[in-house]
Amino acid sequence: ILRCKGCENQTFSFKVFDCLRLPFNSTCLRKGNDFRTIKITLVVIDPLSKLITLEVVTKKTALISELCHEVSAMSGIDSDKLVVCDVYSHRFHKIFAHDERVTSITDRDDIFIFETPINCTNDPNTICLPVYNRELRLNKYT
Repeated sequence: ILRCKGCENQTFSFKVFDCLRLPFNSTCLRKGNDFRTIKITLVVIDPLSKLITLEVVTKKTALISELCHEVSAMSGIDSDKLVVCDVYSHRFHKIFAHDERVTSITDRDDIFIFETPINCTNDPNTICLPVYNRELRLNKYT
């Protein structure tokens, strides 16, 4: 079953080697301009887990907290335990507050979302952030 999130229109079948046609109304097409895809890297608290790369679709005017809710729905991690960071040149460039807008994230930003062991929204002066140390290894030929 394929379903349009904008108008809830759905189709149940299609031919395997044919074009898939979905009826979209004009409001759905206009709504498409109101959304953007943000590529993020999710760092879970388990040190043995690998990094997870996700593409999250949010409204262009969404808050960072809404981005966290989308990631929470995809990963099963509580959205209050997620911290959104912009990493630049292997350093934390910016840590986003949950009440900021996603418009402050550009397409060139490397966005990492970290799972923390505590709820970070209760105390804005305290943050527990697991650090992911990424080493660059150069291959040396002898």
